[in-house]
Amino acid sequence: MNKRVYKISTILVLVIIYSLLYKFVIFDNYKMYAEYITSAFSAFIVFLSYLFFGYQKDKPTELKKTIITIEIVVLLAFFSIYYGSGLFLGYLESPYALNLTSIIGNILPLLITLTCIELFRYIVINSDRDNKIIRIILLISICIFEITVMVTGQDLSSYEGLFKAASQIIIPIIAKNYTFTYLDRYVGLKPSLLFRLIIDMYIYLVPIIPDIGDYFNSVVKIGLPMLLLVFTYRAIDDAINGVEYDFKKNMLRKNDIPVIVLLLIISCLISGKFNYFLIGIGSDSMSPAIHKGDAVLISKHKNNVLKKGEIIAYRSNGIVIIHRIVQVEKKKNKYYYIVQGDANNTPDNELLPHKEVIGVVKLKIPVIGYPSVILSELFKNGI
Repeated sequence: MNKRVYKISTILVLVIIYSLLYKFVIFDNYKMYAEYITSAFSAFIVFLSYLFFGYQKDKPTELKKTIITIEIVVLLAFFSIYYGSGLFLGYLESPYALNLTSIIGNILPLLITLTCIELFRYIVINSDRDNKIIRIILLISICIFEITVMVTGQDLSSYEGLFKAASQIIIPIIAKNYTFTYLDRYVGLKPSLLFRLIIDMYIYLVPIIPDIGDYFNSVVKIGLPMLLLVFTYRAIDDAINGVEYDFKKNMLRKNDIPVIVLLLIISCLISGKFNYFLIGIGSDSMSPAIHKGDAVLISKHKNNVLKKGEIIAYRSNGIVIIHRIVQVEKKKNKYYYIVQGDANNTPDNELLPHKEVIGVVKLKIPVIGYPSVILSELFKNGI
């Protein structure tokens, strides 16, 4: 086995051992000091990697300046859109940036840990930039370490909790580390460290954050590093081919705009944060008008009294149901609806109060709801 591969494999074993200790010992018995213990372990891993591989100075290059400029543009655009969204969705008080003591207490161990992770990544990759095995082991090591620290303490007792952890912690960590590993290989330490410190630490410094919800948080955490990866790939590809990078032509290409707009529209519709939203249909109770696996566009319900024949969305036992109004009743100046699935022989058992209607179906889109239906069935069946 290559000596470098053996050394990075040794570090991977140490990371796995620490991850197990963190999950079963440190977090349970020394929770107050867990972040500082993690920082100390991170520093130890950097020291060990320095002994194993040495350290080559991260020298300034023209490509590095280009990548940092791209990062600044991406971050400025992100924060402008992110905090601008709060004007429509509202703001929440940050649970971290409450006073100077809490800010320092939250930032110090995180700053040490993140800096050490990026130093460790840079040292290992710089020891042999073309060794794919080393990069894979490195990526696995860092992801195991970060995921263990972030997931420990989360509610994983239900499949919904597992899905939330996967979408908000595990997949974003993998996306970030893949991007930073790519940057370290072709550019160096500074771009990765800069982007990581800003994107992972800003929440500890600002007093308010937009109320974008769990879904959009997942989209941001996964999409932002992937967006950076696409933009930096173009600059790096130009540099490898000896072409001078042109910001106006390459930063945002014409064919990027329709894709970005489409993804934004889909993200907004799925999020449920706006007046219109999409949901997948999980049964054939509305067949033949709407089939299982279709998606429907729903307009959020306002105060207008609904009419017989309209297809509506309402919640029952935590599940959104799409049925048709077959009768409207008025009792004590309040409106109620009798609803029924087109494929059902009888109406629903209980009257539906007007206030419990979520919205009205405006459009059916065939088939595209299948992915969400499959996921929902997997969680429901315990798979």
